[in-house]
Order: sequence, then C-alpha cells, then structure tokens
Amino acid sequence: MSVWWTVLKVFTDILSIPSLTIAIIAAIGLIALKKSWSDVFSGFMRVFIALLIVVAGALTVVNALTPLNDLFVTTFGFRGVYTLEEVTTASAIAKGLGMEIGAIYGLGFILHVIIVRLIPGKRPGIRQLYLTGHVMWTMAGAIALVLQIWGIRGWGAVAIGTVMLAFYLTVAPLMVWPFVKPITKGQWSIGHTQSFGLFLFAGIVAKGIDLITGGRARKWRAEELSIPQQIAFIKQPGIISALIMIVVFLVPVIVLGPGVVEAKFSGGKNYIVWAIQQGAMFAAGVEVILFGVRTFLGEIIPAFQGISERVIPGAVPALDVPTIYPFRPTAMMLGVVMHVIVTIFATMLQAMTGSPMVILPNAIYMFFVGATTGIIADEWGGIPGVIVASILSGFWYMYLPIWAYPFLGLEKLGLTGLSMSADCGIWAIFYGSLLRLILGPPPS
Repeated sequence: MSVWWTVLKVFTDILSIPSLTIAIIAAIGLIALKKSWSDVFSGFMRVFIALLIVVAGALTVVNALTPLNDLFVTTFGFRGVYTLEEVTTASAIAKGLGMEIGAIYGLGFILHVIIVRLIPGKRPGIRQLYLTGHVMWTMAGAIALVLQIWGIRGWGAVAIGTVMLAFYLTVAPLMVWPFVKPITKGQWSIGHTQSFGLFLFAGIVAKGIDLITGGRARKWRAEELSIPQQIAFIKQPGIISALIMIVVFLVPVIVLGPGVVEAKFSGGKNYIVWAIQQGAMFAAGVEVILFGVRTFLGEIIPAFQGISERVIPGAVPALDVPTIYPFRPTAMMLGVVMHVIVTIFATMLQAMTGSPMVILPNAIYMFFVGATTGIIADEWGGIPGVIVASILSGFWYMYLPIWAYPFLGLEKLGLTGLSMSADCGIWAIFYGSLLRLILGPPPS
C-alpha cells in the first residue's frame, strides 16, 4: 500500500503543477508524431516555460488585486464570506481531508482519461481532455467536502469521489464547447470551473439577446467598434487594463484618505501613487499572461495533434480560460468592468437587505470571470450580449456561494467565513442533492 500511495502522491504532485503536466502531455504528443528526441525535449521545455510565464503573470495580477478586498471591507465597513476555491480547498486539507482530496484528484483524472478514450463516435469535440490541473484540485476539494457531510471519509470517499470528479471532468468542457469553438477555431476547449456559468450566461443568454434583436446584437461586437484615432490606445489590453484598475483602486483609496491607506495598505507610500502603481501592476500581469498564452498555444496545438492522432483519436484539449484572452481584448475588458460594477453592487445589496451572509467582492473573480464572459458573450451577442450576460453572471457569482454553503459542510470543519463559487458550488449542490436522494438526510 505504501508503494502505491507514494506513486499516487508523485502523480498528484505532478498534476498539481499544470505547467509540468501539460509539458509532459506535449512531449507525449511529439513522441506520438515520431519527432526527434531533440524536438521532443525542446517542445517540452518551451511549453513548460511558456506556462510558467502565464503563472507568473497570473501571480502578478493576484498580488495586485489582493489588497482590493480589504480596501472594500475597510471602506464600506462590513465583514462577510470570502469565496476562493483554492483557499477553501487548502483549508479543508488542513482540517484533515488531505488524503481524500489528493487521491480523488489523481484517480479522478486517470478515470477521466480512460472515459475519454472509450467515448464512441468521431464527431469533432466529443472527446475533450481536461488539462487545467489546479481546477481539478479545487473540484476534488468540493467533492470531499460534500462527502464528509454524510460521514463518508477515507477510501470510501476516494472511491465515490473519483467517479464524481471523472464525471465532472468529462462533462464540463462539453457544455461550453459549442460556444468556445468559433473563438478557438475548434483547436481547443475550456476546462475550468467557470463552465456552467459560461454555458448559461455567455452562451445561452448572449445568444438569446441576439435572437431577440433579430441578429443585430451580434453584429455590434466590441472588437469591431470604430474608435477615433485619438483614443485608439484603449484597444490595447495593457493600457485599458491599467486605466480601469487605477480608477477601481482610486475610488476606495480617496474615500479612506491618506491616513488609513498609508498606515494599513501602502506601507507609507503616498496613497494616490500607491493606487496608480497597483492598477499598473495589474495591467503588467495581464500583458505577461497574454504573452505566455500566445507562446504556449504556438507549441501545444501542434504537439496535441500527436495525442489526437495516435493516443486518443479526435481528442481536443480543454485548457485554462486565459488561453482565449488574446483574441478579444476589448470585449475582455468590457466584461471585467461590468463584473466589477455588479459585484460591488451585489455586496452592498446583500448587506442592506439582511442577507444570511454577505459575499465579499472578489477581485480575482471580477477579472477572470469577467474577462471570459465578455469574450464569449461578445461572440454570440455582441456588446448587448456582454452587458446582459455580465450583469446576470455577476449576480450568479455573488449569490451562488450562499446557496452552495449548506452543501459543503464547512461549519462542520470549523471553516466559517469561507465558501465556494463557480462550478464548485453548483456541482456541490448537484452531488449533495444526489446523496440526499440516495442516502437520505446527512447525520446530525
């Protein structure tokens, strides 16, 4: 048992590093294409490095946004629930669910690969290989949390959770495939916890807006706006990102004033200068992400042809959401702006209406969910589609954690003040409802 557990531990550790996982898969693809060992090694290293560049950009974005949550709390004077899957999963591991989460993660991915290989049919996109490692990890965390409510722990939880995770990994990319396919030219799909929200809002709702307007909405796309030459710079993602986020930082900073900001947030640096720096740092992270994604896609798509031709015929990789960001930078930032506005409003609304819990504005969601929603909604409903989809999506991400909270059993582990959003929340509701139907109410 110890040998197998060591092997599983090594395997899950590799999966926990998405850049290494996908670099290995790229190498397998190049080997399947019978490339030389020099080409295989070179391809492996280029993919590995390109994804590390994406990670570095994402960390820059996260570091720039981290103070924003506390800024809102300090400015508007309320406490609430923090929703970030990585934080909740890590906390669950610290509370004793580490073995279950790690084993569900590793074995669930293996079962997913087997299922994808066995899926019949040759229709393009029917076989999608989920490759976003950190998202698999957080979904494994959500599943383990749901199971522990019914007292299902240890290898019993691993057995059930493996099937649950594999089912999610196989189904989720298929939900968004019809809406992502035109953007990626069918070369890859999205494998992320945003899939249900993207399917519902960026896909169905945005397309509905286009149908209601008789096809006119879709013709009014963000990327096709005629912008005067004097302000054409706003179509550059780095510049528009900086301008938007500088304003987002300046509002609470000016409300709080220099005394509070310089004592609590900026480390003594002038409060206006600090706000501008944070906004510009966010933009720098966006630019790094876009550069890394372009480099990564140039390597992984040709390499994955080997997987598709020799290992899993017809397979399409399901990748992280930033892989579509370079295609629609204007729509991306429109989605971000809308999600910032709606998120802050929703938090205020919850605080004023006596909601059972107040979900804190999560700047990371504002960016990554807003960006992806904006791009896909622009494809199917133009600017009107982006606006309506973003409003509904923003409220969905702010109220879903309240609905999902009872299905995660966080209080049972002493993890009050945390919840999960996105697909982790909706799938926790689905699996929790299924367990209740089969096993009855959880033991008190």
